[in-house]
Amino acid sequence: MKILLTLVFSLFSSSVFGATYTTPNTGVDWTMNDLVANSNGTVTGSFPNYAVLDSVIIAPNDRLTIQAGSVLTFTQNGFVVRGKILAIGTASARIVFTGATPTPAAWRNIRIEDSAVDSACIFRYCVIEYATGGIACINSSPTIEFSTL
Repeated sequence: MKILLTLVFSLFSSSVFGATYTTPNTGVDWTMNDLVANSNGTVTGSFPNYAVLDSVIIAPNDRLTIQAGSVLTFTQNGFVVRGKILAIGTASARIVFTGATPTPAAWRNIRIEDSAVDSACIFRYCVIEYATGGIACINSSPTIEFSTL
């Protein structure tokens, strides 16, 4: 009985609270809608509003492109980018990365890790709020323009 309850709780918590999702490292250009379709509940929603329930890791050969005007709401962790991320908004359609609660440290950060393609990571017209660390650059140098952290 204890094993059955543990299994049911594990399945329930994974489906309700999400789990870390890593893109498959196959050179694919992912969108937020692709993450919704393939992340087993880690990312939910539809344009323009998405909920990121746990960590999403962008593998070294993959790229995540976020559409202008998107709002990504994080409940705890954030993105770990080992490949590329293109978050290119416009002056009238910013991309917002925010916490599920409007309080400091509501979610962790966007972590750009050391990679050969980190200079291809671009944040333009983005708002990053209520994060512990905003954008963490670990031996990396992404382009950040016209953005508010």
